[in-house]
Amino acid sequence: AEPPDGEHNDTFPTISIIVGFLFKLFGESLVVARLANIFFSLGSVIVFYLLIKALFGREDFALLCAFLASVNPMYVFFSHNVDVINPGLFFMLLGAYYYILWLKEQVSKFKFSYLYLAAFFVMLGTITKYTFIVIAIPMALTFPYRKFIQNKQKFIVPLVIAIVISSGFPGWFYYSEVYVKNNIFGKDIAKTILDS
Repeated sequence: AEPPDGEHNDTFPTISIIVGFLFKLFGESLVVARLANIFFSLGSVIVFYLLIKALFGREDFALLCAFLASVNPMYVFFSHNVDVINPGLFFMLLGAYYYILWLKEQVSKFKFSYLYLAAFFVMLGTITKYTFIVIAIPMALTFPYRKFIQNKQKFIVPLVIAIVISSGFPGWFYYSEVYVKNNIFGKDIAKTILDS
């Protein structure tokens, strides 16, 4: 049972923060809230196009995939709702796109700016919607382990930095799912029981 005053554990309030900021700029309006989500949805289609093009190097395939994603009935339904799915999907796709750019860059040089961006956006996507951690599976399967083993000195510090950037997800998850439940809900529930 959650406390009656509205305290609750949840994913990071990304969309609430963004919509709240837009309300400060443009005034409180459902149109403003929905427009924020529509822009995230449009951004997701654009990033999906870029991701497919980076993966397969084919413009026609990327356009077809972006079109099919944009007309998917569930995507259309969620695109205008004020929901955590819209920014979560956008950030997850952006993280995947930067990860692919980093993988392609690793063929010729040791640059890590794309890896840092990938870590940041995947972290932002997963704290916004926990199930978007699923993107970590293909990332783990495509990580250049052989190149890492051969060049540990060049990889170790950038990987530690990427892990520190990514630690926002387990940090928020622990806070929301363990700390809040035990220290806020637990105390309030105990107080309610003792008061009755």
